[in-house]
Amino acid sequence: PGNLNIYATMNSADQGVYVMDTAFKRRWEFEYLGISFENVEHAQTPLQYGGYSITWFNFASTINHYLSSVLEVNEDKLIGPYFIKRNELSDNKKVAYKLLIYLWDDVLRHQRNEFFNEKFSTFSDLSKAFILGTQSIFNDELDELLFSKRKQNPEESVSYE
Repeated sequence: PGNLNIYATMNSADQGVYVMDTAFKRRWEFEYLGISFENVEHAQTPLQYGGYSITWFNFASTINHYLSSVLEVNEDKLIGPYFIKRNELSDNKKVAYKLLIYLWDDVLRHQRNEFFNEKFSTFSDLSKAFILGTQSIFNDELDELLFSKRKQNPEESVSYE
């Protein structure tokens, strides 16, 4: 019927839906929405990384910036704001087994040494280090960027932009 509207999202990076995605684009109108953390309820929720606290927004957007600008990873492989749910951010095991495995296996399969610290040759070692929350797992350049965005005490002035 003419008064029926269907709203849906689709991750075009998922190779299993690529053909369907193309068919949908030909048959229906669609609007492309880029990655945005604007109005995301859990954007300022902290997670523990490398011995400090960093907001989900700063963590994901810094990783996305590095992936796209330094490693030239396509936009459809970047991390969206809802990749990790609010209740998962407090559990480094959930972050590791959801986000890091995606980066390790799918996004950076052929560029791991350009993103992760070279001392980690297996995902097992990398995830253990991240889960403990005290060790840096990324390369020095990315670690410096993340550290500069860490959540600090109110008396320390830092821009989160």
